[in-house]
Amino acid sequence: PEPTAAQMRDLDLAFDVARRLGSHDIGQTVAVRDGMVAAVEALEGTDAALRRAAALVGAGLVIAKAAKPGQDMRFDRPAIGPATVELLAEIGAAMIGVEAGIALILERDRTLELARAKNLTIYGYAETSV
Repeated sequence: PEPTAAQMRDLDLAFDVARRLGSHDIGQTVAVRDGMVAAVEALEGTDAALRRAAALVGAGLVIAKAAKPGQDMRFDRPAIGPATVELLAEIGAAMIGVEAGIALILERDRTLELARAKNLTIYGYAETSV
C-alpha cells in the first residue's frame, strides 16, 4: 500500500537516525512509530531488534534498513527477503524502507509478492525522498 504522510515522516526519522548512528558503526536497522524511535539494531541483529521494538510499542512500526557510512558493500550489504517480510507481518509492522540502489532484495519476486499478500509496504528510499 501507499505509505501515509505520517509513515513517511517516521521513515525520514528512521533513516536520519540510521545515518547519524551509522557513523559510529551502530546497526543497519532503525524502527520508529509515531515519531518515537523504538529500537536501533545493535549486536543482537535485525530480527531481535525488531521483536524488541514491537514488544515496546506494538504494531504499526516503520523500519529503515540502511548502510552505514563507509560500509564495505562486498561483505555486508543491507538486505531483506521473504523471511524479513514474514517477521514484519508477524510483529504487525506497517512498512520497511530500504536504500534504493544499495539494499538487496533477496528472492525479489517472492519477497514483493509476499509483501503484497501481507499488506506490507516496501519502499525504495533515496536521499531525494526526504
